[in-house]
Amino acid sequence: MPAKTDRDFCNDIRASSRSAAANIAEGFGRDTHREFARFLSIARASLLETDNHLQDACDCQYITESERERLSTLATGAFKATTKLQSYLRGKSDNGA
Repeated sequence: MPAKTDRDFCNDIRASSRSAAANIAEGFGRDTHREFARFLSIARASLLETDNHLQDACDCQYITESERERLSTLATGAFKATTKLQSYLRGKSDNGA
């Protein structure tokens, strides 16, 4: 409930978490592996930003430490999966060779 009254926090965490998913989707629609990988870099940064907002939420007592840990584990898993996909794409040729 306290987080509800902090509009800046709500807007920031919503924006960073949505940005990660949006950049993955946009990258998927690009023409080359290189372009997709670039959008994944942006998504990874947004996931780190989201994780930072979770720590802020805990510090402000908007969420408990156990809630932060659970949500941070999800953000970390998404970060690792995005990183693996990015590494895979960087190893692939854009011309199909």
